[in-house]
Amino acid sequence: MSIETAIYARLQEDLTITGLVSTRVSPEWRREGTALPALVYSVDSRTPVRTLTATTALAEFSVTIDCIAASMSGARTLAAAVSGKLNDNTDPYTVSSGTLIRWSASDGEDVERMDDQEGTDDGPRVVRQTYRIWATGG
Repeated sequence: MSIETAIYARLQEDLTITGLVSTRVSPEWRREGTALPALVYSVDSRTPVRTLTATTALAEFSVTIDCIAASMSGARTLAAAVSGKLNDNTDPYTVSSGTLIRWSASDGEDVERMDDQEGTDDGPRVVRQTYRIWATGG
């Protein structure tokens, strides 16, 4: 299973997140006109973990998740639900192909307003979170 598929499955299995976004979770970008709130995720980099003697099956992924809502409070509520799910490192998450994933290490968070193409200040709000995720496979 790819890391992208695992991220999608992890976000969709959480009832708090699906209660907020339903199935509006997509890779890379949100289609124009998609209802809000919504989540967009992207895998920005994959770095193999090396030891002194070899490369391991472990890789570190840099992942960005945009929590998009009509208001800043809505975006922050969604971001809190995502953070609660992805920062839960009490139990590794194993996916069907034997990929073992450690969902931890939030790198940071940025806040922005999406351009509404009308020059006003009432476009959607985005909380952009970055994560480090370690996985075997993917």
